[in-house]
Amino acid sequence: MQNPTNTVVEGYQQSLDRAERVYATLPLGYGAAGATTQNISATGVLFSTNEDAELGSTVTFTVEVVLDGRRLNLVCEGKVVRVEHQNGRTSVAARLSDSFFEVA
Repeated sequence: MQNPTNTVVEGYQQSLDRAERVYATLPLGYGAAGATTQNISATGVLFSTNEDAELGSTVTFTVEVVLDGRRLNLVCEGKVVRVEHQNGRTSVAARLSDSFFEVA
């Protein structure tokens, strides 16, 4: 019998006790068109873009943040775990595998 706290969704296993999400619309540097977040957590991000993404592929994006008056880019890399197309936009869910700050 399958553990009831886990479900299989579009080729990946998602724990129902996943990291807390912050629902915020932040601009992302992603591809030529850019993107905006729908939600973000310590382990992943859901963003909307005009570009397509392939399930299982690796994506890299940046978020500009200001810390102590300094502009920094949070550079993130993740694996695409879900892709949805709606109203001419693409929603991409990615599980983060790496992130680091660089001076903007």
